[in-house]
Amino acid sequence: MSTRKLKEESSVGGHRRRNDLAKRWDHGARRFEEGSLESKSMREHSRTSRQAPEREMSINHRTGEWELNDADQRQSAMRIRPRWSTNAEAETILADVLHDMPMRSEMDKMSGAKSNDYQSQVHSQVPFDRKTMDLLRKAKHEGNDIMSNYDFKVAHKMWRWNLVWLVMALLAPYPLWLTFPRCKTAYEITIIINVIITLNYSVATVLCFQYLWRMIRSFQYDWRAGCDQIDPELSKKIVHIVVLPTYKEPVSLLIQTISSIAKQSIAHQIVVCVGMEEKTPEQEEKKRAMRDAFELEDGSAVFQGLIFAVHPFGMAGEISGACSNRNHASRESVKHCIRAGLIPQDPKTGELDLSHHLLTVCDADTTFHPRYFECLTHCFMTQSETRRFEVCYQSPLFYNIDLAGRYFFTRIIGILRSYFMVGFLIAMNINTMSIYSMSVQLLIESHFFHPGYQMDDIIYTLSAMKTIRKRVEIISIDVPTLSGPTSGATMVSEWDEWVTQAMRWTIGAAEVFHYFVVKLVGRKMDMVSGLGYFWWFTYYYGVVLCVGGMVTLCNLIMTIVAQGYPNVGPAHDSCMPMSNWFGAGFTDWLQEGELDANGSYDNSVWFYNWVFGFFLLFFYIAVVLVAFIMDAVVSQVMALDEKVGPLRQLFHFLMAQPVLWAYCLVEFRAICVIAYYGKAVCGHKPSEKGNLKTDTAAAKKPVKASEVAIEPVSAA
Repeated sequence: MSTRKLKEESSVGGHRRRNDLAKRWDHGARRFEEGSLESKSMREHSRTSRQAPEREMSINHRTGEWELNDADQRQSAMRIRPRWSTNAEAETILADVLHDMPMRSEMDKMSGAKSNDYQSQVHSQVPFDRKTMDLLRKAKHEGNDIMSNYDFKVAHKMWRWNLVWLVMALLAPYPLWLTFPRCKTAYEITIIINVIITLNYSVATVLCFQYLWRMIRSFQYDWRAGCDQIDPELSKKIVHIVVLPTYKEPVSLLIQTISSIAKQSIAHQIVVCVGMEEKTPEQEEKKRAMRDAFELEDGSAVFQGLIFAVHPFGMAGEISGACSNRNHASRESVKHCIRAGLIPQDPKTGELDLSHHLLTVCDADTTFHPRYFECLTHCFMTQSETRRFEVCYQSPLFYNIDLAGRYFFTRIIGILRSYFMVGFLIAMNINTMSIYSMSVQLLIESHFFHPGYQMDDIIYTLSAMKTIRKRVEIISIDVPTLSGPTSGATMVSEWDEWVTQAMRWTIGAAEVFHYFVVKLVGRKMDMVSGLGYFWWFTYYYGVVLCVGGMVTLCNLIMTIVAQGYPNVGPAHDSCMPMSNWFGAGFTDWLQEGELDANGSYDNSVWFYNWVFGFFLLFFYIAVVLVAFIMDAVVSQVMALDEKVGPLRQLFHFLMAQPVLWAYCLVEFRAICVIAYYGKAVCGHKPSEKGNLKTDTAAAKKPVKASEVAIEPVSAA
């Protein structure tokens, strides 16, 4: 057979594989059309016209969702048995689930003409003294869990623990000034830093290849059959709650994300909660569009439930953003499951059974693999009965949604983020990222997500650590998950968005670092595990992402300066770092021959060029090349139709180090900004997703009832 014919057959096979997988990935809304949020079928649609469930249930007119007729009685009598908290905290935990945060406007009402206390009209049992209320209006808050007993503590504006990062950042450019008075010492420090980072990169590279091997093998494994072998009854009882926060994202992107959940092999065991903001535009139209998109012909839903939670604006002590949105939506979804009977309850004691409930948070631009929740269920069931509740589950994220269409700086960072996630964040149990899962039991006892911070993934990891009094292990899910990168309509706007989001990530991490140290010093966390976490958190966010790049960039600048001032070069006779590390024989070898015009020996020039060149070469081979290999493998196994030519690919490969240097400079600026402005600069600016391409053609393809198996979930 000719080579040309083989290539044609290979191309046809690739297109078939992509089309087959696209049927499982996209197949979005049946009747949704781009540009029209309200079709005729939507206007005729009524929530009460759905086929009633077999159990005694009715529509809650406040939420518009089905719930048990005796939901109020069940809710008033329920109890939660804590796993890690003391029994005395059980009532507090329960109240934390059921109560809402007071509004700032509600707390401004005086409780009595002669009283100095402010009191909420809705939460009349929660008093706030005048001093606290005055401080609330003047500053943002942190410290004790805001959602727990509404305990507020005003943050100090300036003297914060993230000043430690400022010291590190200011010392990072030491090659620019230390090289002149102490040339040898400066280069030796640089070599030591590069050796430490290189060793860590070596471990991260091995971990990345191990994950690729597990990922490829995972597509051949029947996770559902594996769950049935472990415990078939538990496998059918498990309920997954998916929380999807949104603000101004286009409805087509939301439908594409929910479509990837709709085609899960166990979609009938999933409750989807879309968390909207009170200021979300076209709110009701978007709700109708999504409800209409994911109903079957008989009026029943694809999922166990599709609910919507609207996050009120102006909640006391919150930073507006994804974290506070996820916090509110998670609480509403748990309350829905309680009232709908999806969380079983002992009829005698009222105790809730949270032994088979998992909650997954995602972004508006997420595409789950069709067997993500099947694999997640298997990961949960393979853990011991104690361990499964105190770990987090994280699928490595690959930012390949329209990544090929983005500018080089966005694509390079998107590819490298996957490498760092697998090699550092998950492997070293630093923190979850964007799309992750945990047991509902741990989520409740951790008081959900701290709404006073913007980085929900990091702050939740710390809250969970505080709950279980040890490091939270992050279990890697073998199947990958797709997410969207930053985007912009033009190169300038995309660069501005890239800088803005990099600033936000760094400021958020630095702010959470302050929270962590406060809790560690206050003995709210185990000291031994806390110190271990302190090292990895500081090393990754402070050294790997900022200081390391600053050192190599400044070292490059000094190499250029040394061309005009040879006495600051490493090979100069007065410098020669490491010359006394390996004995007199090594020193004599460096000084063999005659001095050249620049005051350097031939052996020393060759040796130091090789040393510093090795670090750069190792970075490109062990980090950049491996990251690009991961991107290529994931694109193939996920059947993504990415068209990146060889010249463009080479350009992106070579530009990896300069782009990382630019990222380090942005981080340096962010650390200085938060050090100067403190808590006041912390906020959430959502990533721009409107420029990401969505597969609207696939989204119009109808979902047939035969494509989705609806099975009842066992619940009391």
